[in-house]
Amino acid sequence: MDDNTNQGGQDNIQEGQNPPVEQGQQEAQGYTAAEAQEPQNEQQKRPAGSAGSGSKIKSLSIIAIIIIAIVGIAVVFTHPGIFKTPATTIPKNVVSTSSPASTTSLPSSTTTSVPATTTVTTTSTSTTTTTAPANTSTIPANATVYQSVYNGNFIEGYSGWNVSGKGFGTEPLNITHANTANVMCYLGTPWANYNSTFFATTYNCGLSNVNGNLTSSYFKVIKPFLNFRIISPQDKGLYVEILYNHKPYMIVHYNTYNNTLYTNSSSTFRNVTMPLEPILGRVVQVRVVAATLKQQTYIGVEGFGLSNTPHEDIGVIENITTNSTLIK
Repeated sequence: MDDNTNQGGQDNIQEGQNPPVEQGQQEAQGYTAAEAQEPQNEQQKRPAGSAGSGSKIKSLSIIAIIIIAIVGIAVVFTHPGIFKTPATTIPKNVVSTSSPASTTSLPSSTTTSVPATTTVTTTSTSTTTTTAPANTSTIPANATVYQSVYNGNFIEGYSGWNVSGKGFGTEPLNITHANTANVMCYLGTPWANYNSTFFATTYNCGLSNVNGNLTSSYFKVIKPFLNFRIISPQDKGLYVEILYNHKPYMIVHYNTYNNTLYTNSSSTFRNVTMPLEPILGRVVQVRVVAATLKQQTYIGVEGFGLSNTPHEDIGVIENITTNSTLIK
């Protein structure tokens, strides 16, 4: 009895215990299976849903890209320089400070041109003379004007010279011939201190002298001094003059006899000068005057020529007068 009772009790215990275990296991297995089944169902459902959402996002992205592209193109066309690299060069109207040279340069906007209302005065670099132009109103239309004294050494006789009176004869005196021993056509001693072979004189080999004048051709004063050689004692009737418009502008008396430094004064030529600077550019003539009839008194000249420098012996000029009213 006890065994059956115990056996029955054990069976009841086993029966009471086994079902809960199986149910728990089934429930556990069923939960587990349900949980395992649910992710599979969700996984099977999600791809379909994800695919739809992805398509929408992709479509929106494409639309956004197209809109951005359109906006970008519009900006490029309306602002063509917006994407260019900013210029690194210095603007023309801004002074550069990158180097010392550029800091001293003027901006290009600064102008140095003279305003339209400003009068510009230009100064010529050429040298101008302060003397008045040559007055040629009294010069004959067919007259020749030379750049110096024509035939100033009388090598061509009296060609180019106007001879009036008989004082200077018909031709110049040949010094070489006059100094020869068999001629000795001189006063006291042979002629000395001359350069040319001929000279104009009123000396006629010791004969009585007569008056006369000797006038050159027209020449333009292009140099300030007229140099020549002369023999002349102190005499009011013996002189050399410069004619301007046929009137005496300058008269010079010479005395080659009174200088004790010289020997043979009656036959030695002296260097003299006539200053012509006030009449530079004028057309003039030179005239040698012999207006005396004294015995053995004469005048002799040779070697007329314009020069930039004077060539005159000391103590030869007796007096000099000028008529400046002629050139005003």
